[in-house]
Amino acid sequence: MTSKNILVAEDSKNSKLLVIEILKLLNCSYKIAVNGQEVLNFLENESFDLILMDVHMPFMDGITTTRIIRNDYPAPYNQIPIIAITGKDDDSFACHFEEYGFNDYIKKPYSIEELELKLKGPFSDKLA
Repeated sequence: MTSKNILVAEDSKNSKLLVIEILKLLNCSYKIAVNGQEVLNFLENESFDLILMDVHMPFMDGITTTRIIRNDYPAPYNQIPIIAITGKDDDSFACHFEEYGFNDYIKKPYSIEELELKLKGPFSDKLA
């Protein structure tokens, strides 16, 4: 995989450490936001190839943030692939993630291989 610039929205310390290590192994550059407002602030000043968005964050959650990006931001920002990261183990999120504006989702805990597959998913052509 060639280097990608990824915005990670994650408030959990342990989850941040895991995703950082995986992204380093996959040769990706990254920025870390701890809530949705920080994601929006990053998008004001920088472009990203993909956003890994935790669904449950303080201040502004991932669903709200994704809806704002999809509805209020101009192209190309509103078209950035967004992968939801969720710790929920219910199928209701899996049935509705596209309605929330996500391109895909991954459940915690995930492995290096699982995240790499998501990064190479059906929208990987947008990451080239």
